[in-house]
Amino acid sequence: MKKKREILPQSPIYQLLLWSGLLVGFGLRLFRLGAESFWYDETVSVYLAQQSIPDLLAHTARDIHPPGYYLLLHAWQALTAPSLQHGLEFLYAWPSLVGGMLLLPLLFALGRRWFGHRVALTALWLGALHPFALWYSQEVRMYTVGAALGLLCLWSADKWLVDRRQRALVVYTASGAAALYVLYYAAFALAAINLVFISRILLAPSTLPQRRRTLLQWIVAQVGVLVLWLPWLPIAWRQVTDPPVPPWRGDVDLGAAIGESLSALLVGQSGQGFYVLVIMIVLFVFFVYAKQNILARVTVFFYIFAPLILILGLSAFVTPLYHVRYFFTYAALAPLLLAVSIDVLKRWPLGHLAAVTVLLGLSVWSLAEFWQNLLYRADDHRTAVQTLAASWRPNDAILVNAGWVYPVLSVYWPEDASSTLSAVPPPLQDHIRLTDYANKINGPSLLTTGSVDGPTSLGWGLAESDFYAMPAAQADAALQRVAADHARIWHYRLYDTVSDPTGLLRAALDQLGGLAVDMPFVGRDFVRLQRYDLPAADVIFCPEDGVGTRYGDVLRLVGSDVPEVARSGEFLYATLCWEALESVNAYPAGLRASLRLYDGNDQMIAQIDDGPPQGTNTWQPGQRGRIPLGLPIPPSTPAGTYFLDLIVYDGSNGEPLPPDGVESQRLRLSEVNIYE
Repeated sequence: MKKKREILPQSPIYQLLLWSGLLVGFGLRLFRLGAESFWYDETVSVYLAQQSIPDLLAHTARDIHPPGYYLLLHAWQALTAPSLQHGLEFLYAWPSLVGGMLLLPLLFALGRRWFGHRVALTALWLGALHPFALWYSQEVRMYTVGAALGLLCLWSADKWLVDRRQRALVVYTASGAAALYVLYYAAFALAAINLVFISRILLAPSTLPQRRRTLLQWIVAQVGVLVLWLPWLPIAWRQVTDPPVPPWRGDVDLGAAIGESLSALLVGQSGQGFYVLVIMIVLFVFFVYAKQNILARVTVFFYIFAPLILILGLSAFVTPLYHVRYFFTYAALAPLLLAVSIDVLKRWPLGHLAAVTVLLGLSVWSLAEFWQNLLYRADDHRTAVQTLAASWRPNDAILVNAGWVYPVLSVYWPEDASSTLSAVPPPLQDHIRLTDYANKINGPSLLTTGSVDGPTSLGWGLAESDFYAMPAAQADAALQRVAADHARIWHYRLYDTVSDPTGLLRAALDQLGGLAVDMPFVGRDFVRLQRYDLPAADVIFCPEDGVGTRYGDVLRLVGSDVPEVARSGEFLYATLCWEALESVNAYPAGLRASLRLYDGNDQMIAQIDDGPPQGTNTWQPGQRGRIPLGLPIPPSTPAGTYFLDLIVYDGSNGEPLPPDGVESQRLRLSEVNIYE
């Protein structure tokens, strides 16, 4: 029988497949990059990257991750200047994309070194479409960077041991230390590498002096990693042994974790199912019984699974450490395992081609799920925060619950106009702990909650920590003070069942005021934006100017609070206070107010329409109600004197309700000086 000719690495076809695999990998990682909002963890990355380096390091030291990735992101954002208007999500994701792309040549290099050029090319293509890798190549977190550094450690260690290249050991030392500065879970990868390579050194067919010399060099390299990491080691030790964060992960279901991890090797975190697990187990059996390079297969096996076994063991007997996202650090080598598994079928070209096609098809299907299935959609914090920013009014308080998610609002709070017709609210002030609240806040500021009746060790008791224990009685008393000083409370809810498992704050808010707004936003973590209107606000925060303009026997404008000056590109905030008259219920759909800004030529410049939280059709004669309005002044509005007019109209058909004693349907409230 004539032996089938293989495609040689030097051939044009092989080179075409190699470079096209890299291009496909790049294109897929670029596809829909930045299309979704950041989820919470990503906003932490961006928030820290935007800080000064001393603040970044200080903040990271109070958290649970090392600073390396945040420093990288800080340098990257200094070069690219991402903003809400110009590629925020897209640009910040590039370091992760680059880390994900670096995995491909590393997979190829390891595959060619250990199993030959055919397996290397297959591994590259499987890596190019690997859903697990693509997921994290598009997430603004440290996982692809940490995974790439881990594979670089593996490659350089093997090159040093086999080829006796001392420079490779220097690369190992530098990349090992860098990996620990990027992600603490890289320590498990280094442990697996040490397990494999110490065994290889001790079992190598060499003389005892040679073995001792080789082992000594390896130990020196590990000491070098530790020395380079030494400046951060005390902080890391404290973070690991005494985490400052709430225990958001419960006991780990070992069976579910193993099944999830094995499935992730094939399809990542999207598209998992029982049949996927079965296919992965079959492929794993193929891998075990493959005839190629048993030493390399052992290395691949231990690099992927030894860290997982250690993490699951610690999770079962010490503290919960497992999450499938951390497993990706080692699962980045999975495409090579898959390539070796299906290479068992190389004797049957059609079977081998079918296996490659099935694996690539599974990847494509899983990626479609990742990009299209709402179950995997990141929380739409961009829309949620911008909705809050546009709806915030003076005398409103913003309660962030759980409190540590304030980076979401800091990152997405608009600071510049997004169009020629938009406006920006006042900038956010510093966030303060709810239990530290004492006096009324002027301007939008974030009140952050702690863990209700949590352990006092949270945040190590530091006043500046994002995590803190919040005794229930203190939390309730502070919330009472907030309610006394504000007309409305905006409740930004995310992970609040972790910080407040008994629902103390939710119950307190329900008792304080009526839930006027409850908006869920798309996303896997169920972010909600709620607004509570406090009952006394219509009296306490209702201005009276004595004008008392009447609209027949329906409404009386008791007073209005309108600024005399405003700035183009910002909101003009006005409060209208109304009193219901005897015929207020003559309009079943309720009445609405339209606040409009006109120039000297009677050309309308801006408009905002709104009504009371509870429609005027529910009011009783003599009842008072307020309508806080935020009029967006377009950024292009020239400086000058403008006129603020009010129209009241029927909410069912838009028919204006004329004010008494005024010939026009518009009631002029005031003159406003606009400056640029």
